[in-house]
Amino acid sequence: MGTSKGYDAPKTPQWADLKRKVTTFAKEGRPGPINAKQLVGQFIRANGGAHAIAYSGGIGARSAQTVARNLGAFISLIHNVGFAEAITRSGLEHLRGLPTSEIILTLIDYIGEDASIIDQVDARNALSQLMAEMFNEAEGIDGVGEVLEYYIDSENLTRLLEKFFAYYVYQQFCRSFYERLASKVGIAQADAFLDDILDYIKSEITVLTMDRDVAQVDWNGQEGQTICAQIMDKTLGVFGG
Repeated sequence: MGTSKGYDAPKTPQWADLKRKVTTFAKEGRPGPINAKQLVGQFIRANGGAHAIAYSGGIGARSAQTVARNLGAFISLIHNVGFAEAITRSGLEHLRGLPTSEIILTLIDYIGEDASIIDQVDARNALSQLMAEMFNEAEGIDGVGEVLEYYIDSENLTRLLEKFFAYYVYQQFCRSFYERLASKVGIAQADAFLDDILDYIKSEITVLTMDRDVAQVDWNGQEGQTICAQIMDKTLGVFGG
């Protein structure tokens, strides 16, 4: 659960209050859903709020949106030409015959960024978390293809991108507070505390309604940027941001 670098947090009264609450709740034990909701909502608001984050790049939103656009573009390609042709056009023919774990790692490399800055690391970790869930029962290239083809439906793709942004918030929260929690209450309790945060975030994920077929979006253009910002805004807003 650990992180390699602390978070350069905003220096505001709201952020100071949030740090105090995190420490207090951690010392009392696991936060539970009510306190987790309060903390995640305040975390988003302390960083400017859902709308400002999504449209102004707060808490590394640009890195997260880049990965979301890459994911949307790949699934849209599958939608248009089928999985077999999509991996050929993407230069991923070598995935055939590989074990599922190696296929997943290759897809993370293909869809994620270089992870040369910490926000890119968070986005990559969120993508890894998402794909571990997606392909939990997949077997080989055929199983991975079946999973990805499920998401060519507009509603399913919207849900997938929402999950990604939710996991990105979780990764940012962990990076912001893990070192503080570990120093105050120990690693085991810090991990348990953050498990409750993750459980809350996953419980709040729902299907967003978009006004267009996101499977047909031009993900590499302005349309893709707009869609990702909209989904991120709505996702963060669900958490009280």
